[in-house]
Amino acid sequence: MSTVNLGSAVPAGTNIIGQVKLVDTGGVNQASIDANNNLHVALYSAANSMAIDASNNAHVGIWNGANQLAVSAGGAAAVNLAQVAGSAIALGQTTMAASVPVVIASNQSAVVTDGISESPTGAAVPASASYIGGNKAGNLTGLSLDGSGNLNVNIAAGAGSGGTASTFGAAFPASGTAAGASDGTNMQPLLVESATNKNLRTGLFAGATQASIFAPGELRVALEPTQLFQDAFDHGLDTVNRWKAPTWGGGGIAALNEATDTRLGTGTQPNGWSCLESQFAFAPTNPGWIEVTMGNNVPYPYIPNTYFFWGIGTSPALPTAALPIVDGAGFEIAIGGRLFAVMYQGGVRQMIADLSLATGSGKQPQSGSVHYYTLFYRGDHTYWCIDGLDNVVAQTLTGAPGPNVNTLPLKLAALAGAGAPTANGQLVCNTVHVSDTARNNIQISDGTYPWRQVTVDAQGNLAVKDAANAMTTGTLQIAATANGNGTPVNVTGLSVVTLTVTAVGASSYAATVNFEGTEDGVNYFGLATTALGTNVFGNATTNVGAFQADCSGLQFVRARISNYQSGKIAVTAHALLAPFSTPVMTLSGASGKLALSAGSLSANADNPITFSGASTVARRVRIQNESAGTIYWDADVTATLGSPSLVSPVVNAVSVEWVSNIPITTLHIFIPSGGTTVLNGTGGVKVSAWA
Repeated sequence: MSTVNLGSAVPAGTNIIGQVKLVDTGGVNQASIDANNNLHVALYSAANSMAIDASNNAHVGIWNGANQLAVSAGGAAAVNLAQVAGSAIALGQTTMAASVPVVIASNQSAVVTDGISESPTGAAVPASASYIGGNKAGNLTGLSLDGSGNLNVNIAAGAGSGGTASTFGAAFPASGTAAGASDGTNMQPLLVESATNKNLRTGLFAGATQASIFAPGELRVALEPTQLFQDAFDHGLDTVNRWKAPTWGGGGIAALNEATDTRLGTGTQPNGWSCLESQFAFAPTNPGWIEVTMGNNVPYPYIPNTYFFWGIGTSPALPTAALPIVDGAGFEIAIGGRLFAVMYQGGVRQMIADLSLATGSGKQPQSGSVHYYTLFYRGDHTYWCIDGLDNVVAQTLTGAPGPNVNTLPLKLAALAGAGAPTANGQLVCNTVHVSDTARNNIQISDGTYPWRQVTVDAQGNLAVKDAANAMTTGTLQIAATANGNGTPVNVTGLSVVTLTVTAVGASSYAATVNFEGTEDGVNYFGLATTALGTNVFGNATTNVGAFQADCSGLQFVRARISNYQSGKIAVTAHALLAPFSTPVMTLSGASGKLALSAGSLSANADNPITFSGASTVARRVRIQNESAGTIYWDADVTATLGSPSLVSPVVNAVSVEWVSNIPITTLHIFIPSGGTTVLNGTGGVKVSAWA
């Protein structure tokens, strides 16, 4: 076989090519012919050949020199039309001029619009139509109209269903759609007043308490209460104008002002006690209330065997945790540490509410911080509040559990139980005020001490004091049943005071009433008085009667009770500007000479001698020493070797000491070791005393 290149002449002697092979110019690679005599030809670029798939399709790409036309897996070419007939295409709704025209053939059959039907108003609903509806439990449900063409609406309301339209004035439907409001949890209906008064019924509430409207249509409102008493203890414990002198005993700690508060202590001995009481007793102001608020600290955690009371009330002479109050109302922490709202009725405890966390309402504060305790008090209806006037924790609805005596002073008490406290329990009062919700001190009152008000007599005359006819009256003790200073009477500018001592409900009492006066308003000293109808001087009495004294130059006079044992003591006073005539003093006789409490003396000891008879106070005393040694004496002070002395008399002489014009309650005589023990006998010491 000869090889002939394309373009070359056929070999000489033949013009038929029998078997021809196509080879490259190098004569190396031969073209391939398959079994079907097909010549296999590959199209090449300078570097790559055209691809042909198994179906003999040639793969051709369309390029613009930079980007190739994309064809999807289904063979569709992705074409982005930017212009039609040379004009740019705008997306979205536009005018016809900017739209691609669409031509529908004139013989086009009806176009299916997916069930949308066009019918005249009022025509029957077509058999095939598109409805407007909503989803009901996963299914499409159409809207419906009633016979009048109104859209039927169902409003779900709990278990009920169906909306209701009612004619004005018709009966309220049993089932219907009503306007309402939430009570915080549930829907509640709104109400109108009545068929006649179609006003929306509303109420003003503070918690569970609703404001009321009086029959004439007036809303009941109240102004803030007016102040009657206030003490923040900024300048100490005021026992001149506000408080009686503190009382205590049995190891209790007396009320003491400290860092602008006042503290009472139980002490650490069994049955120790400490009390503080205001001078003024506050009368109920029905139909209003006496509002008493105290900001107190009480021990927390509780100190075992301690008891505390605060509020208004009176105490027995020797208060105990078992009998702390005679008449009163307030808060108490009982033995065991539980807080109660209580009243006391003639010494009988009336428990109004258990406020403790363990067994009661849980209102008891659980800290030792200051908490504010408020009492809205009147005999027939009282409220107890803690840390806010609206936080009512207890109340009474009648006067049944209330005190027998309703006019009561402020009271604080800290008492030890029958067992010794493990530590001194302190009741700390930081502030206290008393107000009157009835605003009764919208009268002429003292600007500093508003409980002091003017008096108008039955004829409407205002009680005033002037230089020509100055006068004042006062109640110094009100049925007192304990030791105490009472309420002083102001005698400034006056000269004579008359005092009357009585036993309430009885003919006598067992106590000592001490008449005292003060020039500086703080320090009190014995006031020499004369029992009316006698010439007996003294500054104290144990009997009922009327007494008169010179009060010139004094600010206040008081009747202090000491050595109280029994009875109810009342003391009144009347002072005026008038000359005081000093009675002639008698030094002898049944009405003047006094009896002595002692019948003998003790050696190496102080011997106190008190007086009885016409008076318990001696104004003139004679002491005579007939013994062989020196004796010592003093007045109302324990006698010692350093006291005034009375030496042994010389032969045929006596040694005498006269003590005159000095009121003496107790004469003290000290006898040195080995001295005489004879009183009012030969060779001893002789004492005589006169009122």
